[in-house]
Amino acid sequence: MPKPSEQGENAAPYSPTRQVTSLDDCYFYHTMDVPDHGTVEGEWDLRGDVARYLGNYDLAGKRVLDVGAASGILSFHIVSQIGYMLVGLALFTPLAIAGGVFYIFHHIIVKTNLFLISGIMYRYHGSYELARLGGLYRSAPWLALLFLIPAMSLAGLPPLSGFFAKYTVIKAGIEAQSWLMVAIALIVGLLTLYSMVKIWAEAFWKPLPEEAKPLRGAEDPSRYVLYLPVLSLASLTLLIGFGAEWFVQLALDTADQLLTPAGYIEAVLGVSR
Repeated sequence: MPKPSEQGENAAPYSPTRQVTSLDDCYFYHTMDVPDHGTVEGEWDLRGDVARYLGNYDLAGKRVLDVGAASGILSFHIVSQIGYMLVGLALFTPLAIAGGVFYIFHHIIVKTNLFLISGIMYRYHGSYELARLGGLYRSAPWLALLFLIPAMSLAGLPPLSGFFAKYTVIKAGIEAQSWLMVAIALIVGLLTLYSMVKIWAEAFWKPLPEEAKPLRGAEDPSRYVLYLPVLSLASLTLLIGFGAEWFVQLALDTADQLLTPAGYIEAVLGVSR
């Protein structure tokens, strides 16, 4: 592709869409007109160097989850788990709204903890890629345990907080006879369990690959500071699970105020409706 300076003054600001079918064509040139800084030019040349761009990793016979990053899988789960929250709005019954509210504060705690754990995994081996992780069950047993608590909670296993959050949402769907919604919620739960087991098997259970970076977490002086928020959030997950009745009642009270906001309006604005 010719550079913009070679295309003339009437060149289009955006290049037409290109379909690349050969690695020999993987050369791209771009310019950015940055205010107050002028034009920034650059190139992206992958010809003969795709292997290095992919981290010199052999993709033959590998599945997406085999080469994915733990943080990437967790980020994708944010999209899938939002569906449980939206079920509450879709059904719009007191129990469904309560289930959605319960799921929100459960999910915030669990997903935050999993991202923190993925950060500790990076501190151990310098990578988020599952292919470059392994052996953490033996080298960092406490981290393995702390991962299992939020991971199994996200998948919805009892007696953790995720089980009661999903149970409330699914029960609301059954009462509303929304069978398709219930079926999808159950299937997504199984897929979530599969992906969490996959992260466990790749990062914790399998041996550390030979090409992986050497272990450095054991010598990390700040590792105890890193573990503190993880331990706190895991304890909170267990607390919500074992004290689920109180939290469900709190969610029901919240749902009642959301569905009948007259009391809130009167208390805040002093206006009776």
